[in-house]
Amino acid sequence: MRFSALLKQVAIVLAVIVIGTVFDWFAHGLSPRFAVPEYYFPHKVLYGTIIGSIALWVYRLWIKNDRLLALAVTATVAVLIQVRYYVQGYDLTFVLLFAGIHFVIWFVPAFLLFPAFRKTIRA
Repeated sequence: MRFSALLKQVAIVLAVIVIGTVFDWFAHGLSPRFAVPEYYFPHKVLYGTIIGSIALWVYRLWIKNDRLLALAVTATVAVLIQVRYYVQGYDLTFVLLFAGIHFVIWFVPAFLLFPAFRKTIRA
């Protein structure tokens, strides 16, 4: 794999994570019960991009349907990010609620972007 293809794939995953994180920011602002520290969102973007990129590189070898690939990648990111937050001490109800929210807010952009950038994703 060429380095430029690798960077483009990371950029697509980063775009998915950033788009979803913007909606996540609004979700966390809906109630004081959902408040999180300032470092929460930058960490989510960083770790989400790392996890998502690794998941993409692994799953694309076996999953040939772009939308199923989007499902697998975003589900992996949502679950692993929430495991991290649970280990950090967040309440289980909070973790489970936002696992579902994170999956949806990342799956929608991935569902649209993965097929649109099929050649890049599959490079």
